[in-house]
Amino acid sequence: MRMFRHLFRAGVALALAIVSAFPLGAGDLYSQPPFDEAELTRLIGDLPRFRAWAKAGGQRIHPTVAPDGRADFSYSPQAAAHAESLGWNAERFFCVMGRAAAAVAVIEQGTDITTNRPPDMPEVTPEELRLVRENLSDLLRAVTD
Repeated sequence: MRMFRHLFRAGVALALAIVSAFPLGAGDLYSQPPFDEAELTRLIGDLPRFRAWAKAGGQRIHPTVAPDGRADFSYSPQAAAHAESLGWNAERFFCVMGRAAAAVAVIEQGTDITTNRPPDMPEVTPEELRLVRENLSDLLRAVTD
């Protein structure tokens, strides 16, 4: 019995080490509700600090495709912790970031991109698209600062 406990603990420790070594991605990240104006405004305010932190730490944060073919977002446990240090739920932060980026792509490229949407691009609602259009200059400033 004692040996079983040690093996179990070692297995849990190994699983945690493996999980923390690879980027996170939920696969269902974008099944969350659409973002609202308050969340977009908050994202715009937090993006410059988050991006500076990511750049300084060499973080690779990017859209990806989940094994089941759905759009997803790849980020490290450290990036999740940093988003949480900004007061966000990490999954919500990356969901809003990914959808806002997708909305910018739709604005820049037109409806052609919505009919031939890349697999790593989440769908955006008409309301999310409207909010990004209304806040486009602030959002673009936040990602170039």
